[in-house]
Amino acid sequence: MGITQNKGIVVDDVKLALMGRVKDDYVFNPEHKLSEGDQYYNTTVNPNDKVHVLVCVIPADTVSQMREEVTKKTLEIRRAASDLGIPQVAIITKIDKACPEIKKDLKNVYKSVYLKEMMEQLSVNVGIPINCIFPVRNYFEEIDFNDDVDSLTLRALRHIIDFGEDFMNHKMNFPEPVSQSVLDKPWRDINWRDKQSALQYVKDYKPHNEGRQLRILLHGPVGAGKSSFINSVKSVLQGRMSTLALVDKTMHGCFTKKYTTYKIEKGNPSTFYPFVFNDIMGLSKNGVLVEDVKLALKGRVRDNYTFNADQTLSEGDQYYNTTVNPNDKVHVLVCVIPADTASQIEDEVIRKVQEIRRAASELEIPQVAIITKIDQACPEIQEDLKNVYKSVKLKKKMEQFSAEVGIPMNCIFPVKNYSDEIDLNDDVESLVLSTLKHIINYGEEFMNHKMSQSEGSYE
Repeated sequence: MGITQNKGIVVDDVKLALMGRVKDDYVFNPEHKLSEGDQYYNTTVNPNDKVHVLVCVIPADTVSQMREEVTKKTLEIRRAASDLGIPQVAIITKIDKACPEIKKDLKNVYKSVYLKEMMEQLSVNVGIPINCIFPVRNYFEEIDFNDDVDSLTLRALRHIIDFGEDFMNHKMNFPEPVSQSVLDKPWRDINWRDKQSALQYVKDYKPHNEGRQLRILLHGPVGAGKSSFINSVKSVLQGRMSTLALVDKTMHGCFTKKYTTYKIEKGNPSTFYPFVFNDIMGLSKNGVLVEDVKLALKGRVRDNYTFNADQTLSEGDQYYNTTVNPNDKVHVLVCVIPADTASQIEDEVIRKVQEIRRAASELEIPQVAIITKIDQACPEIQEDLKNVYKSVKLKKKMEQFSAEVGIPMNCIFPVKNYSDEIDLNDDVESLVLSTLKHIINYGEEFMNHKMSQSEGSYE
C-alpha cells in the first residue's frame, strides 16, 4: 500500500514486512497495524520470508512536491531497514514526464540537468546516496518492447540483485556476534604512522585560483564540538596546544552567539592558511534560525553578527552583506555531531540539518559530517584511538546518522578533539588531519569547477 500524507500504509506494518512477519494476502489497514495472533502474522520466519533489499519508488515529476509526512514515513522505514542492515536503493520513475529532453530521447537520461537535480533533491530528502538511485521508464502504453527502456530496467535490477546477494551472503549468514564490539580488521584504512605527509599536504595547500580563500562552515547541535574542532585544527597545524574559538563546557546552552571567521596563522602573525572556519550558534529548538544559515551559505552574513533565535537577519541590517565576493561564500558545509548522543538528537534538530542540507545542495556546496566525542561513545576507542575503524558501535552510529540526514558514509569522518589534554597526540592528529585533508579537497573541487560555472546564479 502506498505512503500518503494522512491515510496510507502504517509504517509499523512495513517494519514487520522487513522482518518477514507479514504473510501473503494480508490486507493493509491504514487504521491499525498487523499484530501477533492475527492469521496473517508470520510467527515462524525463515530466511526467505525476510526482505533482502528495500526499494523506494518515487515519480520524477513530483519529487519536489513530496509532502513532509511522506518524507517522514520514508525516513522512518529507512531507519528500520538500516537497523536490520538491509541495503536500500531508490528508483525514479516517470522520467519522460518530468523532462522533455528525455521524452524526446531516452538516451538523454544521464544528460538531463533537470533529472540530476531531482535525484540530488531526493537524495537529500530521504538520505539515499546518489549512486543508489536509478532512473527508469516503466512500460505503460506500449505494446512492443523498447531496447532503451529495457536497458534502464535491467541496469536497475542488476544492482538490486547485487545488493541483495551481498546482504544474503555476508550480513544475513554471518551476523556479527552480539558480544563483538571490536572487529578484527578496520573497515576503513588510515596510516597512523604517516601523519607527516597529511600535515605537509595541508601546509602546502594553495587554492588553484589566486586570491581565493576556502571558507568552511560548521553547524550542528549545541555542544557538538564545533569550536573544539577549530581549536584542534589550530593545535595540530601550529604544533602546540592552542585555542582560537572559545569553548565553555559548563554552559548548558549554546556558547557561540556570533558569526565569526577564524583564521589560522602560518609561520608568522601576518601570514595565514588559505582556508577559514566559520562557527555558528548551535541547532536546537531555540537555536540558530535555518534562514540565517542559508544566508551564511550565500555569503550574506558579516562577521560579528549576533544570532537571534526569534528573528532572521534581513536586508538593510548592518550585518547583511549586500556586496558578495567569492571569498564570502561557503565552499564546504560541515555538520558536526557528537557520537555519545547521536542516537538522541531531537527530531527538530534533524529537520533543521536536512533543511540546511537541501539549501546547500541547491547551491551545489559539498557537504561532510564530523563525528566528535568518539572516545566518550565507545570504551574500546577510549582505550586505544586506533580502534576507531574497528568499533562496531561507532560504525552503527555513523550508519544511523547517514540514514537520517543523507550524508554518505564516505563523507563522514570520526575525530577526537583536544579537550583535557595539555600535550599533542599523534593519533588525535592523524584523525584531524585526515578529515581536514578531505574537507580541503572537496572545497577546492567546488571552487575550481562548480563555483566558477555557477558564479552568476549563486547569489
